[in-house]
Amino acid sequence: MEDKELTEIESFQLIQDMINKSRSSVMDKGTWPIYWGCTIAFCSFFLYFQLLFKWKMPFNIFYLTYIALAIMIFVIIKNSKHKNVSSHSQRPIAYTWIAYVIAINIMGFDPQTNYSGISFMVLYGIPTFITGGIMNYKPLILGGISCWILAIIGFFCNGLTQIMLEGFAAIAAWVIPGLMIRRRYLQVKKGVHV
Repeated sequence: MEDKELTEIESFQLIQDMINKSRSSVMDKGTWPIYWGCTIAFCSFFLYFQLLFKWKMPFNIFYLTYIALAIMIFVIIKNSKHKNVSSHSQRPIAYTWIAYVIAINIMGFDPQTNYSGISFMVLYGIPTFITGGIMNYKPLILGGISCWILAIIGFFCNGLTQIMLEGFAAIAAWVIPGLMIRRRYLQVKKGVHV
């Protein structure tokens, strides 16, 4: 195989392509934060109105998160076959979110504890804050802090209102930063291809 010496412009383009691939894989172009933020917000607001208006449901609305998780795992496995570049920050971010998913599921299945929106909001804030710190991305850091502020406000509210606050925590932690990441990704993509 012949080694071809790259020009300065080709070298810059190659580096730019690797950075773009790495950036897009870390937060998946903003798709996963938006996806999970909307899922949790929908479940929280639905549960709030279900309890408020005493709707009958044959299952807990939060079981939808397991379907959402299965879809996410399928897509990640499918996309991992085409992934060539990874950044040094992906591993700690991945382990942080795996720990979060395990912890929140253990809490969700514990029949001895009563539902506490405060505990879930505290948990939402931890991986969001850490991911924002690793990526040096302030909207995620502020999203994590927002979850903790909403958890503190939850101390002064009843359980029903805490469920509603959970929906707002999901929007602050994931939907808003996800939309900002998505907008930035589309701007970079547009700039690269112009």
